[in-house]
Amino acid sequence: MRGAKRLSPGSQPVMLRAMRFTTSHACFSRYPTLTTITLSLALWCGCSTDRKTEPEPILFADHAKSGDLSLMIVGSYFHNSYVLELTQIAQTLSPRARQIIFCTELYKDALTPFLAANGVQNVQYVTFDDSSPVLTQWARDVVVAGKRGDESTIVVSPYKHAGSESDAALIARTLERVLPDRSIRLAPFVFESGNLAFVDTGGRRVLIAGKKILFDNEVYQGRSWARGYDARSLLAAMAETFEVDTVMVVGRARKRPDTRMYFEYHIDMGMAILSGNRAVVAKLSYGQEEQAALALAIDTGHPVTTPFLARESDRDRLSGTLSERLHTVAAEYDDYASLLEGLGLKVYRSAVGWKQVLGSMSWTNVLQFPGRILMPLYPDSLHGRTTSVANAGGQLNLSLDVSRIADERFELEGRNAEQYKLYSDLGYGVVTVPEYLHYMMGGVHCFVNILE
Repeated sequence: MRGAKRLSPGSQPVMLRAMRFTTSHACFSRYPTLTTITLSLALWCGCSTDRKTEPEPILFADHAKSGDLSLMIVGSYFHNSYVLELTQIAQTLSPRARQIIFCTELYKDALTPFLAANGVQNVQYVTFDDSSPVLTQWARDVVVAGKRGDESTIVVSPYKHAGSESDAALIARTLERVLPDRSIRLAPFVFESGNLAFVDTGGRRVLIAGKKILFDNEVYQGRSWARGYDARSLLAAMAETFEVDTVMVVGRARKRPDTRMYFEYHIDMGMAILSGNRAVVAKLSYGQEEQAALALAIDTGHPVTTPFLARESDRDRLSGTLSERLHTVAAEYDDYASLLEGLGLKVYRSAVGWKQVLGSMSWTNVLQFPGRILMPLYPDSLHGRTTSVANAGGQLNLSLDVSRIADERFELEGRNAEQYKLYSDLGYGVVTVPEYLHYMMGGVHCFVNILE
């Protein structure tokens, strides 16, 4: 099929309900030492704070960046359709410091002159072995970058599908070669940083993590060569590693989902923590009218439903399954808002429709810079089609027909315009980025990792 591409995406949407871990202090050490531990279910209520337009550093993982940034692109999902998107992101970075690291030389001859013509000169191409686990990761999920004093430090997740302790460190060893001037530390647990959010309010440092981190570590920590953390010791290690006071796990799933029908995984698809103790949280209304529209979309083969039809051919059963999931997503978005308000953040809601949720379109999946937001701009139609979905050893593989993507229009209207106004009213200069990555169940925040 013309335009079909084999892809291995890693970022999927959202979850909620909270488990809290607290330690009296958090030092960045290889072997955590705990003074006090509290594990409990928690939903918070509290007051809001005044908004500010200029970001300030947030925790070890500094979400409000200085502007002197580099940009790392990794993963086998890179495709020449994303060149315009990447260029607009790169142009937003500081010309003095920006650097782009690609994992492949496949598009080097075409990309280098195009980027140079658009003012992006400093481009580094790094060729990884085809079997490298870095190629299976979304850039956002590979590492969490931050600073310890004046030292730039990168915490790397072990490769969660590794068959040995040596294999688990493959990503860290690769990045040590790619980024020799950085301090690289291998975490003792697996994580995806698109599934982490850091909040610092009133001197209290909080890490919010999606429940998938528990599911992933149930498998990873069960291996003979891993640390063997249970849930309690895992949260303790997370607090020590990321230098936070409290870890809160959000999510409602009782067990690891085994199909594409569970799409509430990554919290960056439902919340964005902004500067000035503010947050934007998605809001989904899903009632009888929307349920009827979903059933019609399934019956008529609407493109947004094709990935799910590939998993479940019984249309009535599929309609019921997706409706159940959408009701869960709507409730979890509301839980996000309650949780963040309880932590003292001023929360603004970002309206999304069921088609956006099914299509992995999220206006909270943004990149934040001092005074600026890079916001995805979604097309008016969905011409791309997922032709097959397969779970291969824990990796989700898609076959994607992009032959009609060139016909899509990206206009500042409808929900695109609503989200643009929301971020503008919050004091940000909004840079819109045409977003194709939703076809791979990700977005602009998943696609890149910004390293200071």
